[in-house]
Amino acid sequence: YNEVGLFRIKKISQLLKNIGDLEQLSKYADEYGGAVYYGSESAMEKFGLAVFNLNAGQISEVIFSHNGYYIVQAVDNKNGLLGLKYLFIAAKTLDQYVEEKLAKIKIFILAN
Repeated sequence: YNEVGLFRIKKISQLLKNIGDLEQLSKYADEYGGAVYYGSESAMEKFGLAVFNLNAGQISEVIFSHNGYYIVQAVDNKNGLLGLKYLFIAAKTLDQYVEEKLAKIKIFILAN
């Protein structure tokens, strides 16, 4: 369980080391949050303690949550709110992941 999501977020994390831009890699994530401002409590609930140690521009390691994986970049602090960008990959089984991909495949049958 969660192997596919974990593999995906680790791959994104590797790409980030070379690219350094969350927005550019957002197409590979299940969810992208660009410059969203959070109060301390809501940031803690969503991402945990890791985001409080980030300086502006700094990117976190992979953050594990109950429903998936996050990579967070600190933007700035305004009026006591934390400005954060994030990528999220949902935790799924391999079967769930393959089922979603198969549902998007179009198959055409040509018959005489």
